Amino acid sequence: MKSIDNLLERAGLSHSERVVYLAGRGQELKTAELIKATKLPRSTVTAAIDQLEIMGLCQAEPLDKKTNVYTMLPVQSLNTHLGQSAHSLKTLMDEISDYSDAGESSTSQSATGQADVQKLLELALRCSSRKWHIIATKDNPVRYMPKDYTEYFKSVRNERQIEAYSLWDTSGRRTMRLHELMMKKPRFIPKPVTEIIPGFVLLFDDSVLMISGKEQPSAYLVHDAAITETIRILFEMAWYSVRPTKS
Repeated sequence: MKSIDNLLERAGLSHSERVVYLAGRGQELKTAELIKATKLPRSTVTAAIDQLEIMGLCQAEPLDKKTNVYTMLPVQSLNTHLGQSAHSLKTLMDEISDYSDAGESSTSQSATGQADVQKLLELALRCSSRKWHIIATKDNPVRYMPKDYTEYFKSVRNERQIEAYSLWDTSGRRTMRLHELMMKKPRFIPKPVTEIIPGFVLLFDDSVLMISGKEQPSAYLVHDAAITETIRILFEMAWYSVRPTKS
C-alpha cells in the first residue's frame, strides 16, 4: 500500500508542502504552530499553505483580524485539482497537435540512398491531412525499392485512406478499379514533360518532397507553407488541363 507521502509526491507536492500538510493533519493550527511543528522558515510555511489552499488540501478560518487557523482536508480533496490539471493538460496536448508552423521559417531535409529516402516517405505516409498531390514518372524511384517496402508503402497508404490528385507518365497507363480511380484521381501528362521533371514529386501538408534516381535515389524535402501552396496551385492547373484516365 502506497504511503500518503508517496501519493502526495506523485501528485506534484513539493517536500515543504508535504511536510506542512502532514504536520497539520487532524488538528487546527495557526501559522506559528505549523512553523514550530515543521521547523521550516516562516516564508516556506506560508508559501506551502498558499499552494495547499490552491490544491484544495487546506482550509483557512479567521481566528481574529490578524490570525488564521488552518485545517488540512482529506487527501481525496486533491481529485478536483488533479482533474482540472488533467483537463488543462489535455487541452494543451490538443493545441500542440493542431499547431501549425505555417508562420515560421522554412526548413529542409535531404537524403541519399533508399533507407534514408524511405524515412522522408514515412513523413508523407503519416501526413495529418491524408491528402497528396503526386507526380510520378514510369521510372519513379519508389518502383525500384525492394518489394517488401513497396508492399508496405501501398498497404499503409490504403490503410490510412490517403486520397490524391495524381499526374502520371502516359507510358504507365493501365486499367484501374473504380475505388482506385477515386482515391488516386490519376491524369496523364505528355512524355516531353516527364523528361524534365524529377521521377517523383509529392506534396503533403505544408511540405514538398522531390525524389530522383533509381537504385540509389536522392531526395529533398522542403517544409514551407507558402512554397507548398504555390506548387499546389501550379499542380492543380496542370491536373485540370490534361486528360483523365478511364477505368
